[in-house]
Amino acid sequence: MQIDFELLPYSFREFLAANGIVDAQLLGRNGKTGYSASERMTLTKTMQTYLECGGFPAVQDLPVAQRIALLQSYVQRVVSRDVVERHDIARPRIAAVTARRVMGSIGKQLSVRRLENDLRSMGLPTSRELLADLLDYFEDAYLMFRMREFSVSLSEQTTTMPKIYAIDPGLAAASNAAGVRDDGQRLENAVYLELRRRNVGFRRDGISSCRTKAHGYEVDFVVGDLLEREQYELYQVTASMDDAATAERETRALWELMEEQGLDSGIIIVGNGSKRDWLRDGKVIHQIPAWQWFLELPSTVG
Repeated sequence: MQIDFELLPYSFREFLAANGIVDAQLLGRNGKTGYSASERMTLTKTMQTYLECGGFPAVQDLPVAQRIALLQSYVQRVVSRDVVERHDIARPRIAAVTARRVMGSIGKQLSVRRLENDLRSMGLPTSRELLADLLDYFEDAYLMFRMREFSVSLSEQTTTMPKIYAIDPGLAAASNAAGVRDDGQRLENAVYLELRRRNVGFRRDGISSCRTKAHGYEVDFVVGDLLEREQYELYQVTASMDDAATAERETRALWELMEEQGLDSGIIIVGNGSKRDWLRDGKVIHQIPAWQWFLELPSTVG
């Protein structure tokens, strides 16, 4: 009997342990016990380092330029060996360019039609069928994942485009164009990967995004298995809640979806911010610093 086991690069907790940044006693608190101001500052800063470097063991001690070059070579190797050679792709340049486009779309919806148009504008005409196959091959090779939109009906087929997440936040950072930095998308990518770790055994769409019916507000992650009739968990991810407009946007989506789904709570994971609760009409949104949420053990989630 074959047993499938998904092994991902270092999580944030593993990153801390592997680099000796914090001691075992701090990790043993599991994100639940009080932290000193100095510890909070260190963990917030280290969270940013993790989003930049990622969790591949071989890159942990490398200078920036070497780290980026090695991570980019990982992508090239996967495309060459696990996609082009394995699937006998007759046009390897199409595969390489498509991979670069895909890895530059982390945290965004990806349209095969848009990909086709982009490649045509570069003088690389191709077919949507080939591009769709390449996306399947990239996912099978664990270069990236596609996350689809949540549906409360098992028979309902969503017409929205899937979102793309890389196998590692550092891989996503290394694949961005020079000078491009989006801390929110990198954090979102890392949260998606952590949710996969914590929800082993879910069906393919057990982690998804969702838009509210009333106004189409987006909630980044809905976690729950409809086939098992599990209650859903709702997550928003943002770099900061300091800006009033951002706070309004992130909370209103959760309030509205909680109301529509009959849920009493939701979670906002914030890259740079403090822990607090938002209360309204008997419902609560728990705002949690990213480093603290990542330190929680799977058994403590929920």
